[in-house]
Parts: sequence; structure tokens; C-alpha cells
Amino acid sequence: MSIATSTALASFAEEVRNKVRTDHYTKKEAAAIYAEKASVPTKISQLNNDSGYITGTDVDRKLSGLAKVVTLTQVEYDALTKKDSNTLYVISE
Repeated sequence: MSIATSTALASFAEEVRNKVRTDHYTKKEAAAIYAEKASVPTKISQLNNDSGYITGTDVDRKLSGLAKVVTLTQVEYDALTKKDSNTLYVISE
């Protein structure tokens, strides 16, 4: 084996040794650090929205003031006696 290969292998071995975890926890220490399986939420409804993400209620509230979109045929559109100015009518074939 050449000196370069030997040096590269030694460097690689040292790198691997540095990446291997040597700290181990007792059961009591691990329990203090990690959540118990029973306490981990399994449903989205069990989570708290502590980051302020938008919710379905927020979306509904925001959309309530916007125009409606209605898809209908030209015949159906022509048959409307009163057209809502807050509605976007999409004519399909």
C-alpha cells in the first residue's frame, strides 16, 4: 500500500470515528429528553397552531367577500333574469 493510500485511509478512519456517537443515555435520561410515544399527537386536530398558520375558518372569512364563480352554459346564462355583479359567470359549452 502506498503512503498516499495509507494516509487517505487513516484520514477516512479518523473522520468516521469522529462521526460515531459515543454518548449514551440511561432510560431515565432518555425519558427526560424524548417524548413518550403515547404523548406524540397522531391527528392534526391534536396540534396547536402556535405559529399562526392560516386555518380553514380564516380562508372562509377571507373568501366570503370575494366574487363567486359560477360555471354554466350560454343557454343557462341567457335564462338568468337577474345577474349578480359580484359573480363571475364562466360559460362552458
